[in-house]
Amino acid sequence: MRRIWEPGASVDTWSDVRDGWPHEHMDLFGRSQGSGTFLEFTQKVNGEPGAIREDYEHSADLAQVAHWAAEAPYSLAFMGVGNYLAAPEEDRNRVTTLPVNGVAPDRESVVSGRYPLGRELYVYVSREALEKNPAVEEYVRHLLEHGQEIVPRAFFYPLSDDAYAQARARLDERVLGPR
Repeated sequence: MRRIWEPGASVDTWSDVRDGWPHEHMDLFGRSQGSGTFLEFTQKVNGEPGAIREDYEHSADLAQVAHWAAEAPYSLAFMGVGNYLAAPEEDRNRVTTLPVNGVAPDRESVVSGRYPLGRELYVYVSREALEKNPAVEEYVRHLLEHGQEIVPRAFFYPLSDDAYAQARARLDERVLGPR
């Protein structure tokens, strides 16, 4: 993937990646620079957040990237699971998710951390906001209590039971910073 996505990459066809693959132009699509998916993907694939070739089509529109990939038979795209799951069924049926190092990007492998390109989404709350506004704590507790039901409605995979329990304990103890 690095050969395809790194800054200045000269890969233009699938056969540029591997002999025997089609000599077809590779249309490249992905998320825009303001996206957490963009930053995580470029960090994991190219070793630096934001490091990527310039000649790919990108969009902040959640359904657009999946649509582009569905329309171009020799395309390669990176998008968050939300992009894929939120796309119209017609587009999802024409896009194939790809395993990385033999691990498919399904719910179990993403939640367990085995899928190497998965990422977690975080909610950050300041201690000051928690102390000054009881509604903030009420909201966060509701999210942590019902997140496994809420998150799929927004086209994301929920965290594990343990992760929610750990987050509730951190909230109770007012532990700041990353885990």
